[in-house]
Amino acid sequence: MDALETRRSIRKYKPDIPSDDEIREVVRAATHAPSACNLQVAEFIYVSDPEIMQQLAKVATGKVTWAPACLIGIYDSRFVRERSAHLQSLSAAVENMLLKATEIGLGTCWMAGFVGDDKIRRVLSIPAHFEIACIVLIGYPDEEPPRPYKSPVEQILHFNKYERQRPHLNLSIDPKHWAPEEVAEYRRRIFSVYNKRAELGILSDTQFDRLWREIETLLTPVMPREGHICEVHAWDLRPVERLVQALPAGVGRVTVADSIEENLRVAKELFPDCATAAIGPDYTFDLDDDSIDLALLINKLEFDPRPGPLLEKLAPKIKKGGKVLVAALGRGSLYHRLIGLRFALVRIRDVYEHNPFYKIGPFSFVRERELGDLLTHHGLRPIEVRSCDVGLYREETQAPRRGRFFGIMKFFVELVPVKSKECILILAEKS
Repeated sequence: MDALETRRSIRKYKPDIPSDDEIREVVRAATHAPSACNLQVAEFIYVSDPEIMQQLAKVATGKVTWAPACLIGIYDSRFVRERSAHLQSLSAAVENMLLKATEIGLGTCWMAGFVGDDKIRRVLSIPAHFEIACIVLIGYPDEEPPRPYKSPVEQILHFNKYERQRPHLNLSIDPKHWAPEEVAEYRRRIFSVYNKRAELGILSDTQFDRLWREIETLLTPVMPREGHICEVHAWDLRPVERLVQALPAGVGRVTVADSIEENLRVAKELFPDCATAAIGPDYTFDLDDDSIDLALLINKLEFDPRPGPLLEKLAPKIKKGGKVLVAALGRGSLYHRLIGLRFALVRIRDVYEHNPFYKIGPFSFVRERELGDLLTHHGLRPIEVRSCDVGLYREETQAPRRGRFFGIMKFFVELVPVKSKECILILAEKS
């Protein structure tokens, strides 16, 4: 039971390679797992040779470099196919291995997010009738991650018949089709994988630097001295990091507000001098009225299913004369058109598959005028409007891995001239 409670997905490892005897002990645990008709179709390839690990990193996923070694899980696809019994058998074996590895002091990370099956076959000489199911990183852990969010038993257990007891995941990419509690549930599940690794921003660090330079030109004249700044929906904590860096210049207090408790815990851990505030499912803020001098909504409203109610509950918290800075992805930009064309050509199954922002959830691009009208309706008068191209479209299409297909898409997108506004920035004042 201890291994059940303490097992974690480890993404940072010491350089030491596990011994062959330790690997044998781990794989021996796999042999005790149930197997469909006891045909025992699951097998494992242990890779610790640095040269082969580098080859796997190139053809499968760079995540392989997190660990000094890995196990490749394969199964004979010719037998026990009904209800994917062959895959079920392998999965049971893998879970046994993860628990045994935890028990003997090893760390693991079970991964299905990789590509290049045919290339992996060639690198590892895997016979054609075997399917490659997973890569399990293995080694001595060099981190102690907290327990990620797990649904309580009461929400996933049903007696005698199915009874819905928790918000289900929605398929739609459009946030307007989601209820706020559905978005919160999606993010509670997926954020615990990414928030500690600072991978929840929609922009790369380079792109965010470009955006922040534009933000600074807007904020510098109005930055409140010894005032209260609130970052709303703080899944991307880079704005908080920049604000904390500005504290010596006279910024008084920074609050991180979010609807997910785990996000607030991570924010407090990373920035102990910042305050935290909970946002309720009905967008109520755990903050006093007239307490905020500057609220930041940087790439947040395009991911919110109800931006109107959010601003309605946020506005009373802002002091008269206080400011709100909004940055959002602009509708009609080259990047927006590229994403639209991609969605038209690639079958989108759900909010997770092929969604460029799957780590955050549903999204939509915004129109500058509609965003300005929304702010005005809630007593937040726009006083300056700008746009900023951060390189989303340029870097999206120039990345070598995109290949010829995205080059063709770029050609069609550029047929219709448009003034690109990748990010719209609006600075508004409470009247």
